[in-house]
Amino acid sequence: MHLGARVLVTSGSDAKLARAREMGAAGGANYRTWDWAREIAAQWQGGPDVVIDSVGGETFTESVELLKAGGRIVSYGATTGPVKDFVLRNLFWKQATAFGTTMGSPREFAAMPKLLRSRAAAGGRQGLSSRRHRGRPSPHGRGEVSSARSSSG
Repeated sequence: MHLGARVLVTSGSDAKLARAREMGAAGGANYRTWDWAREIAAQWQGGPDVVIDSVGGETFTESVELLKAGGRIVSYGATTGPVKDFVLRNLFWKQATAFGTTMGSPREFAAMPKLLRSRAAAGGRQGLSSRRHRGRPSPHGRGEVSSARSSSG
C-alpha cells in the first residue's frame, strides 16, 4: 500500500516495473511483452477502483473495461492519439466516472520540482522520470514512474 492505495503500474520496461515495486507498487505489467490488461486483471480481482491513464488512444478502452463497477478513470494525456472504437455504454453500465485533467495550472506545474525537493528533504520520496530534459528529469517522459509521499507516510 502506498498512501493507503494498492498500486499497480504499467511500463514498457521490466527495470522500471522492478523499480516501481521497490517503491511500493504491488505489481504491474509490461505492455511490450504481455497482454497488459489481462495481466493487471489477473493481479486485481474485480478491477481497480481508479485507473490513471496518460496514454489515451490505444489503451483507454481497455482501461475502462478493467475498472470495477463504480470506478473512476482519470485521463491526463493522449500520447497515442485519439480514442478509437470506444463503446460509451461500457462506461455507463459500470456506473463509472471519467475525469480529464491537465494536472494543475502552469504555475502549479512549475512549482512541482520545489514541492518534490521539500518532501524529499522531509523524508519523502522524489518523483522519478525515465527521461531527462536539459539535464533534469523530464515531466514529459513516457512511461515515467512518479511518486511523491508526504513525510508522514
